[in-house]
Amino acid sequence: MKNKLLDLILHPARLRILREVSGEALTAGQLTGRLPDIPQASLYRHIKRLAGAGLLAVVEERPVRGTVEKVYTASLQGTLPSAAALRTASKEDLSRLFVGFITSLLQDFDLYLESTDRPDFAADGVGFRQVKLNLSDEELYALAADLNTALLRHAHPPGPGRRTRLFSTVLMPAVRPEPQPDSPDGRVNPPPYSEN
Repeated sequence: MKNKLLDLILHPARLRILREVSGEALTAGQLTGRLPDIPQASLYRHIKRLAGAGLLAVVEERPVRGTVEKVYTASLQGTLPSAAALRTASKEDLSRLFVGFITSLLQDFDLYLESTDRPDFAADGVGFRQVKLNLSDEELYALAADLNTALLRHAHPPGPGRRTRLFSTVLMPAVRPEPQPDSPDGRVNPPPYSEN
């Protein structure tokens, strides 16, 4: 059965809108400035759909030149599909959600590269890597709690001297072959050669 809310979130432009307003309150005009590659008319339609579904909350309304300008933020359910929606999602929907996330990540990285003549990872604080962790369920929950605590401690509002930085994580079980205990260097032993 198709989950309409999940399907609504899975659109790449709507994922980007939700990410922009996560932890911030922005007007449609400010979103237009942050997402210049999305045509303004399309952006307004996406905002209307997200607000209609309860994924965007209006936190302020102010009069501007004879009309009312709305200020939006992500509602509590707006930044990610709920656990219930994810449990009932099809493999195709989950794949689309992940592809949307990766696509957004690639777009952000391309924008970073385009913003400078010579990217300087060290000076700009850019890094990415994959680390294998061997964790029990309890250790995994402790890691998640530690990360949440650290992120909340550093979730500052915009201000002088602060630059918005994107911190993206992906955590999933490894399904690749594990190193064999008898391998002295810890590498995965290849399967025996077969001519079949």
